[in-house]
Amino acid sequence: MSGFQYQVVAKDRTDFQEWLVDPDKLLEWFLAPLVDQLESSGRTLGADQCFSFITPLGLQGRLTADNVMTIPIREHFGCWGKVFRQIKDLPDGSQVVLKPT
Repeated sequence: MSGFQYQVVAKDRTDFQEWLVDPDKLLEWFLAPLVDQLESSGRTLGADQCFSFITPLGLQGRLTADNVMTIPIREHFGCWGKVFRQIKDLPDGSQVVLKPT
């Protein structure tokens, strides 16, 4: 994957909940097979944790279990939110170097 895309998928919460009964949407939106693979290998979530890509898909990360870490939810959104706000206007294919702060 060479880029990141997003789109509005529901007009409101009710509309979103109606989409959740569609098995194809669950697979696509929530990466259910990858989560199943992580859980089958013993990687589970604690309270206030989420799975997060080590290298995000929008930065050419791979959609594989070895590219996934368990991280506190607050840290996930704090870290990746800052990164994606900084690169949101870059053209596709731009070189990005992440440096620890």
